[in-house]
Amino acid sequence: MAEKHSPNALGITVIAMVAGFVAGLLMAPKSGAETRKDLCKKAERYEKKAKDGLEAAKETADEGKRELKALTDEIKIDAKELGSDAKVRARRTITHAKTGAQNVESKARQAWGDRKYRTLPKE
Repeated sequence: MAEKHSPNALGITVIAMVAGFVAGLLMAPKSGAETRKDLCKKAERYEKKAKDGLEAAKETADEGKRELKALTDEIKIDAKELGSDAKVRARRTITHAKTGAQNVESKARQAWGDRKYRTLPKE
């Protein structure tokens, strides 16, 4: 079961951590100059880690951008192919329809002569 924490628990925890840090600095056996030097070294290490993390994030973003462009290009090619295929099929269908209509007209002319009938003759 999840425990419920008071809304101020995080704030109290942060304050306690800061107070412990300050107390540790004040009671440390090192001189102020040594403590500042150590703090500078730690700050430099964290700065380097942050820069490295930022660089890794940029590389990941660039890689994602390249992959997305490649996929987009592939989709464009597929869409063009589908469009071309659809045009070919449509032209083929139109040609078949025209040929079929011409065949029907030709057969009608042969059967009924060159006259155009509005109704079929009675048998």
